[in-house]
Amino acid sequence: MSAKIHLKVFNLCYDLHLVWQQNLQGSMVGSTAASSQTLKTNSDNMGWEFATLIYPLDLSRVKCKLCGKEMFGGINRMKQHIAQIRGQVTPCTVANADQQKRCREASEAS
Repeated sequence: MSAKIHLKVFNLCYDLHLVWQQNLQGSMVGSTAASSQTLKTNSDNMGWEFATLIYPLDLSRVKCKLCGKEMFGGINRMKQHIAQIRGQVTPCTVANADQQKRCREASEAS
């Protein structure tokens, strides 16, 4: 099997595990969802202030903490999304001017 297929199988298994865990815990669904939203790497990249990992082993799939948009491309694309740099991503409609400026500067510096 190719690496992409392995990753897709893992992601599916992870989703099924979360659903099973939520069903098993009943009233603790909210706490399970909250813990899955805090997934991030050990990176000091400022972009993680605005993003979480969707799947723990797939660094290319991230979710915006501000608007909830999910995307491929990792933390650099997330900074472009927050900074509203058009081209490869759709702009975040929730980010304020300070957040946009900080992400634009970080994106240009990398």
